[in-house]
Amino acid sequence: MKRAIVTVCIAMLVIGFLFVVGCGTPRVDLSYNNSAVTPVVTFNRYQAIAPIYNSGAPVTIIYGDQTAIEKKDPYDFTTGELAGEGLDGVLQSLYDKGFFELDETYTGEPMAGGVTETLTVKLSARTFEVSVQGGQGPSGWEKIVSTVTDLDTSGSEEYIPNTILLFANAEPGAPSAPNVMEWPGISEDLAQASSAESGGRKLEGEAANVAWKAIQESMKSDTEVTWKANGNFYTYVYAVPVFPGIPEQE
Repeated sequence: MKRAIVTVCIAMLVIGFLFVVGCGTPRVDLSYNNSAVTPVVTFNRYQAIAPIYNSGAPVTIIYGDQTAIEKKDPYDFTTGELAGEGLDGVLQSLYDKGFFELDETYTGEPMAGGVTETLTVKLSARTFEVSVQGGQGPSGWEKIVSTVTDLDTSGSEEYIPNTILLFANAEPGAPSAPNVMEWPGISEDLAQASSAESGGRKLEGEAANVAWKAIQESMKSDTEVTWKANGNFYTYVYAVPVFPGIPEQE
């Protein structure tokens, strides 16, 4: 009888010890806002290259309503609904891989053209953000990244941003460039986009769609496109997509 009592006491002490060192610690609350305009997961891969290539645009955005937007190329985005276990499965996978226990910043040796990856997860209780510079991430970082970039989606289709920031450079005269195209949108948009004080011309709705598609097509050209609008010429014309819930970036 005494041996049984001693065994029970030892077991209780072990359980108490495990609780103290963390086994009994409550897990991260993975609840989130199911809004269609509030990003829950945002993954950025930034490289210091010309803004025309949309380096600042997120690689992945997942909203609370299960909608995902994925960047394939600078002007090629797709959208679809998460399949399988959905956003809950993505968050659980991040939890299992230890994302919520990581430090906020991991810094490697500075290098020209280095890439900075930032993963942000906005939960109901708090926001977690981890930034990795120069490819010097923690152990398992690649698997964490693949969790939010190799998504299983259904009904995937091209994503045309409903809001963009349009930028342009006005040319003083008719250029000798071989590839001159008529701007299909409103000429005043290019004029305002080229203003040094504008910080970009914000377009919404149909105007944004037309401008985006025009620039998207121009990026397929082997030579730089010069746009002509109302007798004026513009070069270095590009568009930055503005996503719901994501701060505007130039």
